[in-house]
Amino acid sequence: MKICLVNPPNFYELVGNDPVIIKEQQGVYPPLGILYIAASLRDTGRYEVSVIDAQADELTHEEVGERVAQIKPDIVGMTAMTFTLVDCKLVIKAIRNRFKTNIVIGGPHTAIFPMETFDGLDADYVVVGEGEITLDTLAQDIATGKVDTSMSEARRIYRQEKFIEDLDKLPFAAREMTNIQKYYSILSEETPSTTMFSSRGCPFCLTGDTLINTIDGDIPIRDLVGKDKVAVYTYDKHSKDLFISNAINIRMIWKNKKVVRVTFDDGTHIDCTPEHRFLAFKNGNQFVDLEEFEVEAKDLETGTSVRAFRTELAGAIGNQYMNITWARRSRKKVSRLIMEHKMGRKLLKSEIVHHKNLSTTQPHCL
Repeated sequence: MKICLVNPPNFYELVGNDPVIIKEQQGVYPPLGILYIAASLRDTGRYEVSVIDAQADELTHEEVGERVAQIKPDIVGMTAMTFTLVDCKLVIKAIRNRFKTNIVIGGPHTAIFPMETFDGLDADYVVVGEGEITLDTLAQDIATGKVDTSMSEARRIYRQEKFIEDLDKLPFAAREMTNIQKYYSILSEETPSTTMFSSRGCPFCLTGDTLINTIDGDIPIRDLVGKDKVAVYTYDKHSKDLFISNAINIRMIWKNKKVVRVTFDDGTHIDCTPEHRFLAFKNGNQFVDLEEFEVEAKDLETGTSVRAFRTELAGAIGNQYMNITWARRSRKKVSRLIMEHKMGRKLLKSEIVHHKNLSTTQPHCL
């Protein structure tokens, strides 16, 4: 099933009595709402998902209709706010004139006027509340014929059953589905720019001299700024596993932001902003489970145990390798992690990674 999510143009957006310069220079931001939904739908493996950001691509309503007709999706999803209704209605009209598909409307407006959304915008279905799970349920009901447009409008309103309590279970927004080069802001010194939900923490609010543990060694983040992809070690707190992932679009911001220095018991330290979140833990035993929780740098207390990656040289002389260690009783060879990252899959226990220690700091996988 194909699903296309649309961020409509804002030619007829209702605005307050603000100076024209505010409208002209406010910038263009990624549509995070539909990008989070796009990521959730994609990760189910059931859909072919695409995103059209008409504001970033400067598309007219008719041009959006043309793109949708070319994609030929089974479902078109669109966010509607009360002050964007005119643009939403014109986009839907352009789509209807070219292509027959199921049109789903969600967003703040539907939470207030769900029934009015049908006639007012010519919608087929309405989603009320957070859409990550609800839109997936609706799409499955459409695919199986459990719901169709012949049913009453009341039966075509899909409401969120309960709030998504654990946001960490949601994938990050599918930013790769839009062109980041087209986003900018008067608030940002760098272009392009992007945004994030502060309620999900600030994992990358690091200072320029913060060392980042990459497969090429510990490198100050200032030396990584502007690089497309940087392979770094990271930790999955759900699977309790260590893996390598590509960090992208590393940029320097908040140059004059207040800095907190967090010092570890081995003498190392990390400089970060006060809001930077650390994954802290309390060791468990046969009676008490391991407890993990997030703590902002400004709230850390002496003696708090936090996840930190450390590397050490191991093995016999002439056949040495670098180990990476985190927490307790958990260790993996860096050479295997690097090979898994390069091959794009997990290695079998029976597979051996050969390496030569041509450097005193890093292994070389053959």
